[in-house]
Amino acid sequence: MSDLRLREKIREIEKAATTEDRVPERAKFWGITLFTLVGILVILALLILAILSFIGGSLWTGMILGGIAAALSWIGWNLWHAPKLP
Repeated sequence: MSDLRLREKIREIEKAATTEDRVPERAKFWGITLFTLVGILVILALLILAILSFIGGSLWTGMILGGIAAALSWIGWNLWHAPKLP
């Protein structure tokens, strides 16, 4: 019985995802703006932690955090320049 409820919920989510014309433009604008700002803040925080790790002598931690920040920056760049978001 619970499997049927789960399937019905998934159908509702799929239907909502495919009907983008029902979402107001203002909501889309604020959603994309907040997502972008949070993404930038996370990347900046990772870069600051990487720099502070290098200064503190923790080279591996700094390199890992810098690599994560670089990967997230690359993903963000590609999303920003995508012709249309999925």
